[in-house]
Amino acid sequence: MSFAWQAYCAARTLTPEKEPAYFAHVQDLLATKELQSLNEIPHHIPTTLLTHVSCVSFVAWRLTQKLGGDARVAARGGLLHDLYYYDWHDFSDDTHRWHGVLHPSRALKNATALLGELDQRTANAIVRHMFPFTPIPPKYRESILVSVADKICSYYDVMLARFASYRARFARDTGIAYDQL
Repeated sequence: MSFAWQAYCAARTLTPEKEPAYFAHVQDLLATKELQSLNEIPHHIPTTLLTHVSCVSFVAWRLTQKLGGDARVAARGGLLHDLYYYDWHDFSDDTHRWHGVLHPSRALKNATALLGELDQRTANAIVRHMFPFTPIPPKYRESILVSVADKICSYYDVMLARFASYRARFARDTGIAYDQL
């Protein structure tokens, strides 16, 4: 089992009892109404935005353990990287037309409103996570790892939604049917 798949599966079946060291970094954020509201917003259908950011957060945390960096920054940056409060699939008006390019700065604005001034590494992880779709690359190791974790989680979210073979693999590797998540 690849590291990326293993980390993704662990993220999708995560509990505080399984990974207390990870939850020590993010428990305060997960308790906020702002983060909890993301559970009502679809992201990669059928994945909610809260599930996605939690997955990215955990995978980025795992990557820092393997490759070095500040695990707390990666975990928190991953959790905040898509902190926006709308369904980007809704094109009833033009407000979400440039979502792919604009949402990192919206997420940074919302994270700052929630937490106050952020450290440079966390802010950079949020605002640069869409590289190479956006032209300016991440500056710090943690920012790079959040960006990589976002790609890993997005890929597997889409593959699980579209292909029964991935859902069967997920069930085999985790012991949990994908539709029970």
